[in-house]
Amino acid sequence: MKKSAVLLFVVFGLLLMLSSVLSQAAYRLDKTLLSYTYMSREIEAVARELDDAVLRETSARDTIDYINKAFGLDIPDKLDPYLYRAAYNAFTADWYARTGKRMLFNTLHVISGKESGLSLPISIQEYKLALLEIARSELTAYEYVEIDREVSSLPFTVELADTFIDGKNDRVLRLMRRIEPALLSVTYIIPGVFLILCFVPLRIGGGFTAAGSGIFAGGAAVLVFASGLRSFAAERAGSAVMESIPPFFVWAGGGIDRIVAKLISGMLPLAIVVTAAGFCIAAAGLALVKFRGDKRFYFRRSH
Repeated sequence: MKKSAVLLFVVFGLLLMLSSVLSQAAYRLDKTLLSYTYMSREIEAVARELDDAVLRETSARDTIDYINKAFGLDIPDKLDPYLYRAAYNAFTADWYARTGKRMLFNTLHVISGKESGLSLPISIQEYKLALLEIARSELTAYEYVEIDREVSSLPFTVELADTFIDGKNDRVLRLMRRIEPALLSVTYIIPGVFLILCFVPLRIGGGFTAAGSGIFAGGAAVLVFASGLRSFAAERAGSAVMESIPPFFVWAGGGIDRIVAKLISGMLPLAIVVTAAGFCIAAAGLALVKFRGDKRFYFRRSH
């Protein structure tokens, strides 16, 4: 085999291996994070974290602190216990599940190009009603009027997109709109190009061998990653997500770690199929080299 053929074999095999790894990851992301059906179930599971009374109380306090800061509410500190009780009653696991799925729906519409602007609404109507009910039954008329004045000034929803990505909205929207084209390219187009390139300078046997070797290596790499590094990757990815979301979602950290771990472990079946396919293609290529005499891996024979 010529040195140039060996070099091409190695280069195309490595390129196909890398594209195979990225293709598997992109395919998995498309079927999970970008799937409303899949993610809505995961959001409901994460929201069940609030069945724990301690986490729910912490979440209620963090949510109220965020709302007070966002709107600059002027409510006396002595009334804080009533605010927190109202938040505890209003911001239940079901409320978080509904809110999360509404945000997911709107986000996916932007990614798919169906919406031009990102909206992440948080309904606080339940909280307003719960707070007024507590104030009406337990506080003096003066305190009730004081709370009613502040609560009545609140809108029905808080637009998280305005506070969370303030000043970066255009850049975030541009990035979101590029997600689907990028995943399509990484999943199908780029691996397809490298697959074709394996056959352009190499003979048919060498092309199959290089392509199969690259695909096999890519599948094996994902197998190692998904089985051996799942916990580490899930923890790191979960930490990165938690650093980028508002503080009143900190209770969701354990659930996000589980989502990431499930996403990674779900790559195992696909990786097994890719590895097996790569092995079969490479074996077929070696058989062609042996029985067709394509030992130089070139279409042209040297004279």
